[in-house]
Amino acid sequence: MSDHSPSWLARLKDWQERVQAPWRSARTPLELRKALLEAVAERTVPVAPGQRIIDFNHVQVRLFFEDEQERWVLEQAAPTWRRDLDIVIAERLQVIGCTDITVAVEVEVADSPGLSPELTRYSIRFERSDHLPAASPILGAPTPSIELEIVKGTAEQNRYQFDQPLVLIGRDAEVLDQHGRLRRRNHVAFVDSDGIGRTVSREHARILWRDDPAGHWLVDDRSAHGTQLFRAGRAIPVTSRDRRGIRLESGDEIYFGQAMVRYRPGS
Repeated sequence: MSDHSPSWLARLKDWQERVQAPWRSARTPLELRKALLEAVAERTVPVAPGQRIIDFNHVQVRLFFEDEQERWVLEQAAPTWRRDLDIVIAERLQVIGCTDITVAVEVEVADSPGLSPELTRYSIRFERSDHLPAASPILGAPTPSIELEIVKGTAEQNRYQFDQPLVLIGRDAEVLDQHGRLRRRNHVAFVDSDGIGRTVSREHARILWRDDPAGHWLVDDRSAHGTQLFRAGRAIPVTSRDRRGIRLESGDEIYFGQAMVRYRPGS
């Protein structure tokens, strides 16, 4: 019995870590980045159906390494994180229903503290401060309005107008995870009552405003039936492998699976 207890306990501990706090086992920069977004989302506080708030505006992240190779990899990733992680976090917070989303992020690469390095690859500290490092204003700044007309398929409205920097498109208004927690609120929600609506993924795509170069961009969120736009009679696939997406032009017809909308800039 005692010969088998340590391995059984180790397996149980590993299972608990992966189920309850999977970010602790993250190791690669991509895994760490995804884990950080999940940790931030867990910190939000629900205040009403579909609405959450945050009690922080500053996130300090320390990435730990165990050897020089790992240090080199993390130091190569850190500049990109410092440049755009505040934007990505703000997008994630808006997706799950937060309104106050101005967050400044600091990233530091540090030697491992020696505390369970096989499980803990980073530390994260949440603060609310009146003296913040520079934070990206992109999601908090006014953006040009757009109009989306439903041409094919059934949504909650026939025509939408938005003057916000992020518009989420999918099937059903609210998307829940396996634990019943809100993952995402779609601004354009197709119904699942016909064959067209079933070709739209729950988290299908997004339209977002970028300043560089300025414009609204269409990004596929790894949809099952794909995203495609037609412009001047030419089909342009929007692949989920291209995370930058396609910059939209007035009159573009966008297909989400078999559903279709027409995009126009607002007047």
